Amino acid sequence: MRHYQQGNLQAAGQLAEQLLVASPDDAGLLEITAAVALQSGNIRLAVERFRQQARLQPDNALVHSNLCMALHTLGQNEEAFQNGQKAVQLDPKLADAWNNLGNIFKSGNHLEGAREHYAKALAIDHNDPKILVNAGAVNQLLGDLDTAEQHYRDALHLQPGFIPAWNNLATVLQKQQRHDEAETTFQHALGLQPSNPETLTNYGSFLLERLEMDRARGYFEKAIQANPEYAGAWISMGNLYDRLDDQDNAQKYYDKALLLDPENSTVLCNIAYRLYELGEQQDAVDHFIRALKNNPNSAKGLAGLGKAMLRQDDRGKATEYIEKALELAPWDAHAHIANAHLLENRRETKQAEAEWQWVIEQQPAMAEAYIGLANHYSARGQYEQAREQFMAAEVNGIANLNFYHAWSQTEEKVHHLDEAERLAEKAVEYDAAYPGPRILMAKLAQRRKDYDAALKYLQQVGRDTLDNQLTRAGYLFELGAVYDKLGDYTAAFAAYDEANQAKNRYIGRKYKHEEDLERFGRWQAFFSPDNWLQLSRDPIAENTTAPRPVFIVGFPRSGTSLLEQILGSHPAIAPAGELVFISDLTTHEANTIIGSKLEYPACLLDADAPLDEAKMAAMRDYYLNSTRELGVADNHTLWVTDKMPHNAIHVGLLTLLFPQSPIIHITRHPLNSCLSAYFSNFMSSHRYTSSLESTAQHYKLFMEMLDHYRNIGIGFMEIHYEDLVADQESVTREILDYIGAPWDDACLQHHKSKRVVKTASYEQVTQKVYTSSLYRYRNYRDAVQGIIPILETTIKRFGYTTD
Repeated sequence: MRHYQQGNLQAAGQLAEQLLVASPDDAGLLEITAAVALQSGNIRLAVERFRQQARLQPDNALVHSNLCMALHTLGQNEEAFQNGQKAVQLDPKLADAWNNLGNIFKSGNHLEGAREHYAKALAIDHNDPKILVNAGAVNQLLGDLDTAEQHYRDALHLQPGFIPAWNNLATVLQKQQRHDEAETTFQHALGLQPSNPETLTNYGSFLLERLEMDRARGYFEKAIQANPEYAGAWISMGNLYDRLDDQDNAQKYYDKALLLDPENSTVLCNIAYRLYELGEQQDAVDHFIRALKNNPNSAKGLAGLGKAMLRQDDRGKATEYIEKALELAPWDAHAHIANAHLLENRRETKQAEAEWQWVIEQQPAMAEAYIGLANHYSARGQYEQAREQFMAAEVNGIANLNFYHAWSQTEEKVHHLDEAERLAEKAVEYDAAYPGPRILMAKLAQRRKDYDAALKYLQQVGRDTLDNQLTRAGYLFELGAVYDKLGDYTAAFAAYDEANQAKNRYIGRKYKHEEDLERFGRWQAFFSPDNWLQLSRDPIAENTTAPRPVFIVGFPRSGTSLLEQILGSHPAIAPAGELVFISDLTTHEANTIIGSKLEYPACLLDADAPLDEAKMAAMRDYYLNSTRELGVADNHTLWVTDKMPHNAIHVGLLTLLFPQSPIIHITRHPLNSCLSAYFSNFMSSHRYTSSLESTAQHYKLFMEMLDHYRNIGIGFMEIHYEDLVADQESVTREILDYIGAPWDDACLQHHKSKRVVKTASYEQVTQKVYTSSLYRYRNYRDAVQGIIPILETTIKRFGYTTD
């Protein structure tokens, strides 16, 4: 006992083991050998001896508490919990037992349960620094930083040299943005214990957050030297290389951390984020799920899985995960970034903007936030504001591959080609293998119609440098376009096919024809002649205070962008691009306005929430007010075009809400439409382009829906892309007559417009009308043979042939 009390564990253990030979049922000796084994790291022996002692002293609360602690250390939490409960039943005033139970709850991520048990321990003994730090840690995880700080300070008042309290206090001050105090606290902790690996790692992470890369690396290296078995240091070094876009080194350190701790949720989560950025969608989801299995309350993991679900168009699951992340860690930047993406997806633009700005305020060194806010502005045509965000990020010291890549893409989109090239070259400084400049130069050569030069640039790109599936898809789509222009159609189709495989991998979910078939069938059944008669019996009065919408609809890549560019050149017609507001109504706004629990379109005839003129006016005004906020119209504007192609499947709703508005359906040869859509780098909302066959299947259902609307008496103008290209003036005059607008010669000068087109056709519609793609399918006869049977009826319906 004297040796044990003096810290001579080896001597104490040896003597106790000798005495146990003679007295194997001596409870005191069992307790000493168990305690020595526990402190020496021999947890299994400690459990064995505590079990023997418990059999001899079944009513000894302290024995059950000690056994609870040892079993928990061994990971046998079910038995540990049973012994912890037994301990508090025997002695409700035993603070250590409540603390041990709190540790079990905390390890199982039952944080409220942990907080409750630590509170009971503190109510019994408020002067135990260890319990105070445990209570502080769980309050910190729950977001109650003020209470956590107070617990740590109370622990330090009792034991000024208690390193865990100093370490945790520094991390709380860091989260509270009290950076100077945090740094002083970290340094004080290191002054007390210079080789503490956890403090070294946490201080390094603090420096990493402030972009002091070299200093951060130095502290991580010291932590690894102090304890090579400490996984946290290896994880943090991986994070540093992640920030530097050095994925090879990042993976090396993550792999080492996983060797030390194969199911470490932090490592799995970090790898999942990297896989997500690389476009390895399914692998990313699998890693997020593994991470959350081990730590269900990881805000970063929940936020990442939420973003992955958004990429798969599963807004319901995305909302569930992201809202939980925000609830668990309202200070976490990753949770707010995921929420910004969710709000963008919901079209809640003001709230999304506020989220991006919040993240920038809290984390001014986080490139992703600046890129997100810049993309937010760019998507709304606010290009100067987008550029300002990139410039502000650069001022704040942000400079890496992803940042300059995003900025370069934005400048190229608005035709600032020299600046786009400069920024792409900046990205090369961070990764010499980065293919962006060559892909960009190929784009520019294509615009000059120098396709041989474009091909040379693309052939300089090493396939092994295309590890990001999104970049890989973009490269292959570009390569396909160049081969197409050069007349090598076999190579072009092969490139496009491979591009779509990369895209499918990035999205993580392919088109399901059965789901599409069910959806269109449900809509056709709802818009029956009788239902349409009931819905349209009392047309809504026109809103004469706003410019009238002109809806340009059609299958994507059928000429909607060209038609809008032509009409948008008219001084009385403002082009608004592809507006999402009809989609908003069909996905959630209509239900809210009507007060129905039924999905669209069933909510339009919900007996429990009848549709009336006021509700229809509210839906119409939602669209008009949302359009007005875009600022595309002025005092001379009489019409605003909306060229969202897929509004075609909602022609019934368009006619219901805007009975006086023109609807123009532009169609193109079905084989050309399907090829052009398949050859376009569409993302998740165009999942039907996952194969040429699925594109044709969706096209057929799309056109059958339009035929259905026509058959129940809904009228709209129908034009052929081929006719528009062959005789632009005559067809444009017919369209203007249909709209009710006078002729204007500006409609023949659409290619001179300075307007930025934000769709896949942005390059073509800034040129004069061209006829080179009218019979494109003839170049791909072998490829289209498989879809002709799917489209045969539709081809004949529109008067086309397969010659």
